[in-house]
Amino acid sequence: MLPWKGGGGHGNQGGEGSTSSMLVGGVLVGVVVILGAYYAYRQFQQRQACQWYNEVVTKGNKQFVDSDNAATTDQCEIHHDIRHDPSFAVFRIPATNIERGAVVARGGYGIVYIATLRTVGKPPTQVAMKQMLPEKGHNVDAIEAFMDEIRVSARLYHPKIVSFIGMSWTNLMNLSMINEYMGGGDLWSFLEVNRTQRRVDWNVRGTFRVDLGRSWLSSTTASAAANKALLHAGLNDPNVPFSKFSVLLDMSQALQYLHSPDINIIHRDLKAKNVLLGGDRGVAKLADFGTSRETMEDQTMTAEIGTVPWIAPEVLMGVRYTKKADIYSFGVLMSEIDLCIVPYSDLKMIVPSAGVSVAMANARISMMVVSGELRPSFSKNCPQAMIEIAQRCLAFDPADRPSADELVSWFTQFLE
Repeated sequence: MLPWKGGGGHGNQGGEGSTSSMLVGGVLVGVVVILGAYYAYRQFQQRQACQWYNEVVTKGNKQFVDSDNAATTDQCEIHHDIRHDPSFAVFRIPATNIERGAVVARGGYGIVYIATLRTVGKPPTQVAMKQMLPEKGHNVDAIEAFMDEIRVSARLYHPKIVSFIGMSWTNLMNLSMINEYMGGGDLWSFLEVNRTQRRVDWNVRGTFRVDLGRSWLSSTTASAAANKALLHAGLNDPNVPFSKFSVLLDMSQALQYLHSPDINIIHRDLKAKNVLLGGDRGVAKLADFGTSRETMEDQTMTAEIGTVPWIAPEVLMGVRYTKKADIYSFGVLMSEIDLCIVPYSDLKMIVPSAGVSVAMANARISMMVVSGELRPSFSKNCPQAMIEIAQRCLAFDPADRPSADELVSWFTQFLE
């Protein structure tokens, strides 16, 4: 008998079994790793496939397609297509650099998202991403109007106007304008809250009076001694960074820039919804240049372009209008900021009821404004100086309204 040989054989079988187990375990681990990597890759592919730049809407149904094949949606004939304009090539941002987030605003023609812009060598930046509504993607007029808005926005550079960053697309329907993101939202949303919570007031001395006869030239050449003697005479607290007054000062400066000879643009839709606030609410900036146009010798437009309560009488009548139409809208904005309500919404004869449609209410407003019977109202707490400026802006005859330069001059007097 050879007992030790048998014992040795048994020991070798155990070692071989242990080695086999390790091999099987290693294979299993490898398989799990491979499957995990494959799953992660598939998830990445699916996320990439569902990115905004692969999204196409056809007859109201969302579909996701390969962006290389998305050109099949580019069947519209667009005159002066901005995507093929070499002067705008510098503004193009690769679509893969933009991560689209939640919707922050939606209008009749466009939709705005918060997005993240990722640029090599720079930290991620929050931006606002504006696109056409999906249902407008096959409307040639809407597409051309959006391209015009991009062209206007790209020309503008001013601290009181929302900054244009660039544009992005992979096909015509997802053409996007990338702008500065304003974390404080729009002024109208703030005013709605302020109506009941009263977070912000005018910060203007009730006894202060503005010299409305003072020209822009004289205001800029006033002596330093006089300025020092009147330092912040018009404000209750010159250290308050945000007030109803500060918003109007910011907007007067924005209009002054737009109306300057070098820019020469009429905004045509000045109202609280188109004024955006910084995250710290220290600054207000003018936005939405979808209806803006360079001034011509003879400009007319229909009331449908703007919102009726803010539209000047001459525009409602369809006759020639000038930059003074923006000044009238500025006067309406002053009432909007004072009362924190939509202009004329407090009038029972105007407010839509069970028997009065919005269209009928707008028609009534138009007729009464054109006839000179209706102008925005102000509260009893509104500083008299503000009312006097607003009344000048709301003059029926455009020639009687101040220029943007004069507005800045008047508001600057509060700071002297």
